[in-house]
Amino acid sequence: MSEINYSTITSRIKAAFFDTIFIILLILTYNFILETLEINSTVIKSVGMVSILFLYEPLLVTILGATVGHMFMDIRIKDKENPSKNINILSAILRFIVKIFLGWFSLVTVSNHSEKRAIHDLVGNSIVISV
Repeated sequence: MSEINYSTITSRIKAAFFDTIFIILLILTYNFILETLEINSTVIKSVGMVSILFLYEPLLVTILGATVGHMFMDIRIKDKENPSKNINILSAILRFIVKIFLGWFSLVTVSNHSEKRAIHDLVGNSIVISV
């Protein structure tokens, strides 16, 4: 097996920035579509926005191995035990929950960890690699 090239903390922060911009654009597009269709239901608006916020990362990481920000920065989220595979949906959700609750603090372990794993990577049994 070839040597794994782990992602830098800088690439991860840039990816998070791009993802934030992309999520904002998704929400604005969603709201524009609802307004165009004259859908004024608070429930529909709320469910859509919450879905975008909380399903975006876990679903893309599970299906594609990366969010839009990760893809832009040429990094992928992979299973620690089998780096050729994406993490499963449960690991992706757990990883995301820890990432949300700890915020930037989750990245404190990246610099000192041999595999540059953040706390949410440790919990989600994932690694972040450069491609």
